[in-house]
Amino acid sequence: MAEKTMDVYLQMLLELAEFEELIQDIKNKKTPIDVLGVSDSIKAHLIYCTLKKLNRGGLIVAADVEAAKNLYEDMRFFFGERTYFYPETDLLFYDVEAKGQDVTRKRLSVLRHLAEETEPCCVVTTASALGSVTVSASVYSEGVIRFAEGEEVDLGELAKTLTYLGYCREDMVEGAGQFSIRGGILDIYPGDGVEENPVRIEFFDNEVDSIRLFDPETQRTVERL
Repeated sequence: MAEKTMDVYLQMLLELAEFEELIQDIKNKKTPIDVLGVSDSIKAHLIYCTLKKLNRGGLIVAADVEAAKNLYEDMRFFFGERTYFYPETDLLFYDVEAKGQDVTRKRLSVLRHLAEETEPCCVVTTASALGSVTVSASVYSEGVIRFAEGEEVDLGELAKTLTYLGYCREDMVEGAGQFSIRGGILDIYPGDGVEENPVRIEFFDNEVDSIRLFDPETQRTVERL
């Protein structure tokens, strides 16, 4: 039903010669293209229909944070959960550590979705956010650690790798970016903010025996992975 509704939105613009001209210019790479006279309330509609017609995802760069957040909310109506907001780094000097980690998690979350999405998605951001240094797609991919039941893992080397990637070793994980090792159990709270719960990996000697999400407060299993 939702998909049919979105097709109606697209059909509205397909009847306009100006929209067809816009699509052809993009396909022929006659860019940049100035589109004039589009009100704020129609921007998201036009962007969605353009991306839908071209069957591709989009990167939307707004003038400032307020404009970006407003457009992000509008785009969520069309793209739903496949709409992501890529925030700016915080330059304020109070509570720097907590704020910095929160922004880093949000930015990493977007990078993870971009690396794993199989369908077109939409990222909304600002020029300032794009100007902040981040890792390339290849470096990000090289930093991803994957676990599977039955695989053998050297816990000592894994601890060094997690520390190198910026994780903090604690007695018990309580927040994103932390890990702990107790005997043959590795608890790790992913630093990208995508998972709401930490992961517990149990080992039999060096072999991965089980992988599951768990509630850090109750220590109970949430989901087997």
